[in-house]
Amino acid sequence: MQNFIAGKIDAEEFRIKFFKIYKTEGDTLETLKKDFEKLEIFEPDPKSKGFSDLMVTVFDDCDRFQPDSTRRENYEIGENQFQNHVKDALLQIQKYL
Repeated sequence: MQNFIAGKIDAEEFRIKFFKIYKTEGDTLETLKKDFEKLEIFEPDPKSKGFSDLMVTVFDDCDRFQPDSTRRENYEIGENQFQNHVKDALLQIQKYL
């Protein structure tokens, strides 16, 4: 996220990398869910809900990103808006670290 905000990688590269991470995390999450079903007592950290919501928001922004303004639908976002959303999410993530 920091590399994208700093302009070290472009929006398309960020989106591809984020989707790869999100997919890997999703696969891991499915495995963890199965393991947790086996546990009788489990109480997740309430902060994890907020972090998860932030990751879903970034995922949605990746999905809505359309670099070509001539092809952009009204629900899609351009690179500047995309970068601003990622920057806001990164600032919010700091409270979970």
